[in-house]
Amino acid sequence: LIDLDAESQVLLQQMGPEYSKLLFDYLSPRENPHYPEGRMDDTHFNELGARRMAEIVLEDIRALKLGLAAHIFSPAVTPHTAAARIDYAPFADNSGHWYSIFDKEDIIHPLPGHPRLAPTDIRDIADNILLFQKDNGGWAKNYDVFAVLTPGQKDSVAAAKKETNTTFDNGSTYNQVAALATAWLASKDTRYKDAASHGLEFILKAQYKNGGWPQYYPLRDDYSRCITFNDGAYEGIIRLLKDIRDGASQYAFIDAALRKRLDEAYEKGMDCILKTQIADMGRPTAWCQQYDARTLQPAWARKFEPPSICNRESAGLVLFLMGIDHPDQRIQTAIENAVAWFRASRIYNTRVRTIPADRMVTPFRVSLTDRVVVMDSSAPPIWTRYYELKTHRPLFCNRDSKVVYSLAEVLRERRDGYGWYTYEPEQVLDRYAAWRLKQSGHPITVAADGSGDYRTAQAAFDACPPHSTIYIKGGVYREKLLLTKDSITLLGDDNTILTFDDHPGKLAANGDSINTRNSYSFRVTGNNFTARNITFRNDAGFTAGQAVGVEARGDREAFIDCRIIGNQDILFLNNPDSRQYYEDCTIEGTTDFIFGDATAWFEHCTIHSKKNSHVTAASTPKDHAYGFVFDHCTLTGDSSLAKVSLGRPWRPYASVTYLHCWLGRHILPAGWSNWNTTDNYKTARYAEFDDNGPGAETAARVPWSRQLTSSQAAEITPRTVFGDWNPMEIKTTK
Repeated sequence: LIDLDAESQVLLQQMGPEYSKLLFDYLSPRENPHYPEGRMDDTHFNELGARRMAEIVLEDIRALKLGLAAHIFSPAVTPHTAAARIDYAPFADNSGHWYSIFDKEDIIHPLPGHPRLAPTDIRDIADNILLFQKDNGGWAKNYDVFAVLTPGQKDSVAAAKKETNTTFDNGSTYNQVAALATAWLASKDTRYKDAASHGLEFILKAQYKNGGWPQYYPLRDDYSRCITFNDGAYEGIIRLLKDIRDGASQYAFIDAALRKRLDEAYEKGMDCILKTQIADMGRPTAWCQQYDARTLQPAWARKFEPPSICNRESAGLVLFLMGIDHPDQRIQTAIENAVAWFRASRIYNTRVRTIPADRMVTPFRVSLTDRVVVMDSSAPPIWTRYYELKTHRPLFCNRDSKVVYSLAEVLRERRDGYGWYTYEPEQVLDRYAAWRLKQSGHPITVAADGSGDYRTAQAAFDACPPHSTIYIKGGVYREKLLLTKDSITLLGDDNTILTFDDHPGKLAANGDSINTRNSYSFRVTGNNFTARNITFRNDAGFTAGQAVGVEARGDREAFIDCRIIGNQDILFLNNPDSRQYYEDCTIEGTTDFIFGDATAWFEHCTIHSKKNSHVTAASTPKDHAYGFVFDHCTLTGDSSLAKVSLGRPWRPYASVTYLHCWLGRHILPAGWSNWNTTDNYKTARYAEFDDNGPGAETAARVPWSRQLTSSQAAEITPRTVFGDWNPMEIKTTK
C-alpha cells in the first residue's frame, strides 16, 4: 500500500546530498577517534529521519483512506493533565522546510547530525522560541524550535531580532504562543507568559478592521496582504483565540483588559469567516484560500493558486465551526451550506495514483514520481482542492497562472508537487450527523439493533408528539411507513435507508389490490415536515410498474440531502395545496418519476433517468401560477439513453420550469413530450432559462414550450413560488 523505499528516495533527492546527511547518523572526519575518516550510515535513519518518514507515511495513510487514518491526530498542545510536553506536530511545516529546503535568506542553517530536543524538554524548547521571537512579537517561518543550537547559531538568531519577516504561514506565531503558554503552565516562568502576551499583541495588531488576518505582518506588497485561509493560517489563529475565550488553563496569566481585546478580536474574526463564505450560482458554498482585504472577494494567492472555491482549507474551517458549543443561527447556516456543498462537489469512481518516473530536477524541487488520475469503482469519494467560480468545475493551474481542467494538463513539477486532490471534506461529512444531533437537543432514536428508543421507524412515528426530532440510525428499515404528525424532523446517517416494495399486482395486508396511490414506501401527510440525509426507496424492480417511494401530501415539507430512489412514479407530490422544497437531493427513476399536483422547488438536485421516458408528469391546477421549478439542478441519465423528455403534461395546465440547469445528452432535442394523444400540450406551461449541457440546445424544442427572458426568470424565486413560506429558514430550525 505504501512504498517506503520509493518515499525515502524522494525525500533524499529533495534534500540533496549534503542536507540528507541530517537524516542519518553521520560523523564528520576526526569527530570520533574510532572513525578518523568520518562515518556515514546511509541505511538506518536517526530520530530526525525516522520522524520525517513518519510524517510522510501519516499523509499516505490519510490519502489512501486506510482504517488507521481515524487514529491520527495532531494536537497543538497536549493537555496539561498529561506529562508536560510541547508536541512536534504543530511545528512540522516549519522544521520540515528548514531541513529540506535551502533558503539563502535564512539566518542559520541546519548542521549535519543536528540533535533535537525531546517534547518533554519544555524549558529548552521555550527558550528557543523566546530566542526566535522578533522584537515586534511575531515569528519568522521555517526554523526548528526543537533544534539544539550552537552558540554561534544563537548569536546569529539574537542579532536578527529587529527583522520584520513575521508571519502566520506554516503554523508560525500562533503555535509559538500556544507552546509558550504550555511552558508557563508547567514552569511558572514569567518570561514565557510575557513573551506569549507579546505574541498575542502582535496578533491583535495584525488583524484587519474587518476581522481578517494577512499572511505576513507588517504588510508586504504582494499576495500575502490578502486575508489568508491558506494552509490553515486563519484557522490556527481563531482556534488559539477560542481556546483563550473558553478559559483554557494555560492562558490563566492573561489579564482582564487583554482578554477583553482578544475576545473582541475573536468576534471580528468569526464575523469575517461568515462574511467570506462564497455565494456562487445562487447558493452559499465554501471558502477561498485568500481574499482581497478591502473587498472580501476571492483573490489570487501564488501563481498556481487561483480565486476559487477551495475544499481543503474549507474543511478545516467547518470542523472548527462544528466544535463551537451553542452556535448561533449564522454559524449553523454556514455549516449546513458548506456540508451541502461538500456533498454536491463529491467526485466518484476516481483515485489519484503516484507512479515512478524519471528523475527531474527543477529550480523548485527534485521529483522521482508522477501522479495520474484513474477510474476506480471501488474508490471512496474524493474532491479537488479547487472548484471554478461560476461553473463549479474542478480546477487546476500551472505556475504561469494558466487555468486547466484536468491534472494531466498540469506540468509535472506542479502535478507531482502540490495537493490538487483531497479527502478532507469527508471528515466534515463523517461528523455531520453527530453535530446535527447535538443541535437537535434530545431526539427520539430509532435503531434496528435495539440501542435506541425504538427498533422500527413506524413505532417512533406512532409514539412521537408533534414538534419532535427523530434520529434514525444507519441501517435498512424495510417498512411501509405513514407519518401523520405535524412539525416532525427526520435525521439519518449516510446509510439510513427506508424502503418497501409495494407495486401493482401485490395485495395489501387488508386484501386490497396495490395501485399507484397506495404503493408508497413512505407517506407523509403532516405539515412542517423536514427530512435530512435519508434514503427513501421502493425496491419493486425495473418492470414492476407504478411503485411510489415517497408520497408527500403535507404543506411546508422539505427534503434536504436525501436520496429518493426507484423506478416509475418514485416521487408523488400529491396535494394541490402542498408546498414542497428539495435541496441537494438525488432523485432517480424511469417514467414520470416526479409527478403530481403540488407546488415544489428543486434546488441543486441531481435528477437521474434510467429509461428512455419522461422525467416529470405534472398535474398543476389551472389557478396555480407554478408547479415544479428546478433551479441549478443536474439532469443525468444512463449512458445508453438518448430519448428522455423533461416532462409530459399529466393534466392540461401542467407547469414545469428549468432554471440554470445542466442537461445531459440523454435529453431529446424536442425537450418535452405530450401526454399520449391528448390536447394537454395546448395549455401546458413548460419553460426553460439559461440551461446548459449537451441536452440544452433549444433549436429543436417543441413550439409550445418557452424560453424565458432574464427579466421573466428573475421573477421566479422561492418567495414568489411559495408566498409566506421561506424554506431557507428550515436549515437551522431545530
